[in-house]
Amino acid sequence: MGGCVKHECGQTSPVICDVHEYLKADNKVSEDGLKLLDSHINGETLDYATFDLLKDYYVDEEGDMAWTSQQLDLIDRFGINNYLIGQL
Repeated sequence: MGGCVKHECGQTSPVICDVHEYLKADNKVSEDGLKLLDSHINGETLDYATFDLLKDYYVDEEGDMAWTSQQLDLIDRFGINNYLIGQL
């Protein structure tokens, strides 16, 4: 077909080893992603299949963000050490 397969290195992300920092970074990614997704769902004319797919993904991502926010709240209330003990 005359095409050329290319595999290029993308932008790297830092490895976060601290649980609290990881959860904060994950929450930020979710917030940014939901804003972007919201603009695509509400700002464009989409076919029904794409709209349903994006809507379901949005709802799932909202659930993920709610869970992460809850974990951050637990860390703020009880401290990281008590939080980690509770995870065992």
